Amino acid sequence: AIFGIFGRSKRKSGMGTYSFTTAAELDVLTAIRIEALSDPRLTGGGPGRGNGNFVLSEIQVDWTAAPVGDETSEPTRLVLHNPRADFSQTNYDVSLSIDGKIDNTGWAIAPKMGSDHHATYELKESIGGAGSILSFTFHHNYDANHTFGRFRVWATTSPVPVDFGLPLNIAEILDVEENQRSEEQNSLLLTYFTDSDPGSQEHKKKVAQAKVMRPVDPGLKKLREKLSRVEVPVAAIPKLVRLERALKLSEQQLKNRRVTVVHDIAWALINSPAFLFNR
Repeated sequence: AIFGIFGRSKRKSGMGTYSFTTAAELDVLTAIRIEALSDPRLTGGGPGRGNGNFVLSEIQVDWTAAPVGDETSEPTRLVLHNPRADFSQTNYDVSLSIDGKIDNTGWAIAPKMGSDHHATYELKESIGGAGSILSFTFHHNYDANHTFGRFRVWATTSPVPVDFGLPLNIAEILDVEENQRSEEQNSLLLTYFTDSDPGSQEHKKKVAQAKVMRPVDPGLKKLREKLSRVEVPVAAIPKLVRLERALKLSEQQLKNRRVTVVHDIAWALINSPAFLFNR
């Protein structure tokens, strides 16, 4: 049997922490499921508040054997294990949401925003009893925007390993005759079962990792820096500049022999003692 849990919720200050408490009339609690729900009112269709993505840094679940409002009993922190998600972002696996670290890592779902996602957690030791209280705390410590925009929590008494069944939209599509399904419905089915297949998820992660740019080789980086330095033009030597100018003038003068002859005659006359004496 599966029971939906609805309780009081409060968003605390900080990056984004959600806490809520509910009465749980369950004989034996064995697992929980978190659904991150898309919503057209959210940016990017959700389920996160920012660009549609979220980062669930840590989930904490406490159980108290007392009616709601009775604060005499001490809560017991439940140990969650065997986390599974329909999809996990590269480097943001669902297992990071129960690693005991409230940091900026956790479960995320980029680039699969705009659609519903879910994660399931089994209890290492089942617990329960009539008149008990369940308290949930969701820590979002990446930043204030990467928090749940809309979510739902389920608890179950089913024996482990737990199978929470198919999402409602997928179950409704499967109820339709195969030859009567639309292209959109077939596409949703293919996407769901591809994302749910562990082998497919592993291949997608490997492809994403292969597309990440490799760091520049240190030796190549030094060579590029040296090349950029030697490509800078050397400052001109003043004496060489004067010689180049004289060479250009000489080349221009040699192109006009008549002018050269006139110049030679003029210099011969100017340097002649008789010309100097008479002029």
